[in-house]
Order: sequence, then structure tokens, then C-alpha cells
Amino acid sequence: MLLGVIKSVYMKERKERIIPTVFTGFFYLLGFFLLNRIPVVPSFIKGFMLATILVIAIALAITFFWKISMHMIGIGGLTGAVLALSIRFGIDAWMIFSFILLISGLLGSSRLYLNAHTPAQVHCGYLLGGIVVFWGVLL
Repeated sequence: MLLGVIKSVYMKERKERIIPTVFTGFFYLLGFFLLNRIPVVPSFIKGFMLATILVIAIALAITFFWKISMHMIGIGGLTGAVLALSIRFGIDAWMIFSFILLISGLLGSSRLYLNAHTPAQVHCGYLLGGIVVFWGVLL
């Protein structure tokens, strides 16, 4: 838009997503380093931040070759985090988890309905976010 790198806020081309993804990763990395300076931060929060940084890095690498759904990476990460927290702390979170699954389905369906992504881009985004954040929070 301003510099001609991004044509619209929708960023329909995968090349348009590179610079925003780099900035997002940079600020998450900065946040992680600042968070690490606080001695009382629980390990699962640090794990969540590290997993998020890893997901952003993987999404950036994928974006050079393919357009993956960032929306689904985010909601998949939320799904993985809630599942990992419920396992880690023995919390019965089936209602929250069910609600997140419903929202995930609606979000994925909307991405497909708007022709913003293919089914493979939606599914891969959800799995990438879910798996990486799940393991980051659980370990």
C-alpha cells in the first residue's frame, strides 16, 4: 500500500505476506526475550511463546513457496494450547475445547467460502498451529 509491497489489506498474494510475517516474528521474539527477564514466568507460558515463534518461522518459510492460512494457524495454535493446558494441569476443559473446535470449523469454512484458500491450505494451517503449540505448551 504505502511502499507498494502490499496491494491491499487482504494480502491475496503470498509475496505480500512475507514482510508482515517477518515483523510479527520479530516482535514475538522481542517479547520472548523481555518475558525471559522476568524470573517468575511459568514454563508453559515460555513454551507457548517459543512455539508461537517457531510456528511463525515455519509459516514464513512456507510462504516463500505456498500460501498457507495464517488464520487457521492461529486458531489451531489456540486449540493446541487449550488441549495441552487441560492435559498438563488435569483440567476438564471439554466445553471450552468444543467451543474452540466449533469456532475453528466456522473460521475454516469462511476462508473456503471467501475463496481465500484451498482446503489443503486451511487444513495444513490448522494442523501446523495445533501440533507445534500443543507440544510447546505441553513440554
